[in-house]
Amino acid sequence: MRNSIYIFLFFFPLYVLSMGGHGYGGVGTTTYEVTRAILLHRSFAVSQVPWGKFDSDGQFYAQYGIGHSLYNIPFYSIGHGLTKLFPAFSSQYDRVTMFSTLLGQPFISALTCSLLFLLCQKVGYSLKTSIQCALFSCYF
Repeated sequence: MRNSIYIFLFFFPLYVLSMGGHGYGGVGTTTYEVTRAILLHRSFAVSQVPWGKFDSDGQFYAQYGIGHSLYNIPFYSIGHGLTKLFPAFSSQYDRVTMFSTLLGQPFISALTCSLLFLLCQKVGYSLKTSIQCALFSCYF
């Protein structure tokens, strides 16, 4: 179990350092907006984005499901908390919450690497082979 934590701690910073730091395309921006709407307005309705439509209630909704937006809630909350804890960040609220929300991708990717390592161990591969499998599958 400890080795899987090391695998996570190796890949998470690597993925964070290699991420762009901003949302790409409509999916990332739209799921961020839905996450924001859920937390700040207790609604799934968002401001008009290119990927969505108006509903019969007159509000605008994203065309994507809410799964990714729900997954983003803890990461958005971290950014929201940082802006409350450090008032200097409050002027950059959108940037801080977007960046913290984007941390969800490196997190789940590094977690996947750890789980792959554990799977290799569970099926009987040696420690060395399990580490190699995680390294090659998750980085190359």
